[in-house]
Amino acid sequence: MITRTLATWVAGLTHDAIPEDVVRTLRLLSLDTFGSALAGRGLPWTDAIEAWAKAGGRPAGGQAAKVWGDSQPCLRAADAALVNGAAAHGFELDDFHNAKLHLGAVMLPTVFALAETLQVDSRRVEVALAVGYEVAIRSSLALGPAQARLRGWHLTAVCGPLGSAAAASVMLGLDAERTAWALGLAGTQSSGLYAFSADGTDTKRFHPGRAAQAGLTPNRLALAK
Repeated sequence: MITRTLATWVAGLTHDAIPEDVVRTLRLLSLDTFGSALAGRGLPWTDAIEAWAKAGGRPAGGQAAKVWGDSQPCLRAADAALVNGAAAHGFELDDFHNAKLHLGAVMLPTVFALAETLQVDSRRVEVALAVGYEVAIRSSLALGPAQARLRGWHLTAVCGPLGSAAAASVMLGLDAERTAWALGLAGTQSSGLYAFSADGTDTKRFHPGRAAQAGLTPNRLALAK
């Protein structure tokens, strides 16, 4: 089964297996994404998403994560990822891959929302980012990104949840079985249309944050089973 094969790779990847140039690139992309997100705070669509998330109140049990730029954590990890992902894509300054994906705006919000509430070292963070990027890119390439986009799919939103779920699985230390569950639950939420290119709506900025949120949620469900 393809999902189980992928989940086994995700759960088994070690930091030592990642080439040093990949690690350096991930660090640079991380700085780029943080900067893009800080620039994207205060935009109308970011404000609307943030207001919705904060209206839900602070989570109980000390499991809150920050909206980047705030001094105190105030949101559930999945909702913080939603806001930070939308902010990171606010001006479309965030990184882009020729598989037609904006990746940092999905993976960084996922990984660092969890890093705020977990006792993990920087090596696990870097493995999670590498896994998230790789899974999303490979998923998009498998779909034939040029043709998929012509059919109206926005691949950041379609493949982003899979990368986010993979990254979150690494952060949470899920085994291959639970990682497969998380990937399946993320895949069933994958969706995003390119209609914004025709009518000029702001939905494109929503997509990376929603992809991060959609990838984080199934991991909590997988842990609960």
